[in-house]
Amino acid sequence: MTFFLAVERNYKGKDNHPIFDYLNCKAFGPVAIQIDQEVNQGDLLSIEG
Repeated sequence: MTFFLAVERNYKGKDNHPIFDYLNCKAFGPVAIQIDQEVNQGDLLSIEG
């Protein structure tokens, strides 16, 4: 399973809008199944590894 994680930077852009970095993440096996079933867009996640 592949998904993107949006990370907001600590500073704003020129027009005072937030700036985001999009990190490409991959999950395998039971972890991928759990993410697919329990995580929705807009949820707060912690990634380790």
